[in-house]
Amino acid sequence: MQLFEYSEAMAQAKDELTKLFDSPNPLRFQSNIFSIIHKLKQILNFSAFRNISPKANLLIEQVEAIQRNKKKAVIFTQYDVNGIKKIEKALEANNVKFVAGRNGMSTEELKNSLNTFYDRREVAVFLTNLKPSRLKLNLKKVPYIINFDQWWNPITLWQNEDDLSINNPVEVPVIMYNYNIRDTFEEDLQRII
Repeated sequence: MQLFEYSEAMAQAKDELTKLFDSPNPLRFQSNIFSIIHKLKQILNFSAFRNISPKANLLIEQVEAIQRNKKKAVIFTQYDVNGIKKIEKALEANNVKFVAGRNGMSTEELKNSLNTFYDRREVAVFLTNLKPSRLKLNLKKVPYIINFDQWWNPITLWQNEDDLSINNPVEVPVIMYNYNIRDTFEEDLQRII
């Protein structure tokens, strides 16, 4: 289903781009490019009709291994429906205990969620769609960071890493996983960038 949706969306994107090339308005072209990229990236996360995907299956495998080893992970996604909500369902279906940090949470709510994540041994995952600049992660307690989907702009990813202090010397190593889908426009985009 996901492959079919992706193929259909790619064909539609090519048609849209062809029409946009003929348009004399560069702003219209630019805004539509970003819409197309986000639509394709969300399909790479999940089918519109399913709460599981190969990417989510890999995530569950990794999180279960992290949980068995009594470690913790932060999972970042930039999307709400085809990101945080469907990942929540996948975690729940596999009995993985997690806490979510969402856009719109107050500073106090976010602090309480992080404290729950740090303090409760059974909670293995902090799942969020927040930019890392809003979080004050204690990397001594979080050895794994998983970027479920990638920002198309590498500068945003680098800023996120700086906000998390990933590149600073730490007592405990932090392992970061960046999920990408092979044989998709994501690979081509990475090569171009």
